[in-house]
Amino acid sequence: MLITGIKKIVLCSFLLGNLSVTVAQSEISPVQSFSNIKRDVSPIQTGSGFYLHPDNTIFNKSFAVVMCRARQSEFSKYPVPEIYLSHSTNEDESHNILGMYIVIGMGKLRYNLENKSLYKFDYEVTKGGGLSLEIPLHALNENFSFYNELGFSQFKAEANQHYSDTVGGDPLNNFYDISTTFSPNTVTVSNIVRYTLTPREFKYYVAIGIYNSFVVSSTNLKETEHFRNGISDKYTEKAVPDPAVHGLMLLASTGFSYRNIGFEIRFDPGRNYTNKINNAVYMPTFMGLLHVRFNPK
Repeated sequence: MLITGIKKIVLCSFLLGNLSVTVAQSEISPVQSFSNIKRDVSPIQTGSGFYLHPDNTIFNKSFAVVMCRARQSEFSKYPVPEIYLSHSTNEDESHNILGMYIVIGMGKLRYNLENKSLYKFDYEVTKGGGLSLEIPLHALNENFSFYNELGFSQFKAEANQHYSDTVGGDPLNNFYDISTTFSPNTVTVSNIVRYTLTPREFKYYVAIGIYNSFVVSSTNLKETEHFRNGISDKYTEKAVPDPAVHGLMLLASTGFSYRNIGFEIRFDPGRNYTNKINNAVYMPTFMGLLHVRFNPK
């Protein structure tokens, strides 16, 4: 239904960047005013859940959307043709995004025990992946979201040491060969708060959070071969004494997402893998994560 001759009524305003244009005190019809709106305006949803479309024949990325400030009662007073007005239930405000990720990282195991000088590990690769769920926090701020991960990861750290037995006599026939291997398989639950700096289709964000890591299995072996006057004596023990199943640590990251994909750089200071007091076995790691988002906004 078309209503003409609307006088002295503020119908709506639309935003293009920081520019606000008000259509007011005009003798034009709603259809005419909507049809003349620029079509390169980015889509904007109103707080009351209304979209206004200038032309249903150009319903694509370039269609114009007007952000209305008029009260809902004014719509009933001056009805707008149905093709220009559609009701939204504000689904974006409760739209959770499910996804998956793969991770590759690089770090060096720090072995801070009493005899830490004996064990020098090389840089090792961490790899893993899992599922993710991002929950918008519109009640707090439209730029915040609560990001959660359930994942699996593993790395393998190895160190080999040879040193002389100065007590036994001739160092050529009296020495130690030590081989240390620590390779945990962990399940990790991460809870992260993200702040999006560019809340548009291309999203750049910074994040901080915590993770709980659980070692489900591991290779934890230290093999020592002691030569005394050329005679070998072998024995084994745990590379990480009193290993800890659970570990908790902070993490920080930055990244971007665009439609169904995203990439993130993350720093993990490393959880402690031992329960021994005043000792620590941990692995600071820089990681790169590739995200796939199943149902982006």
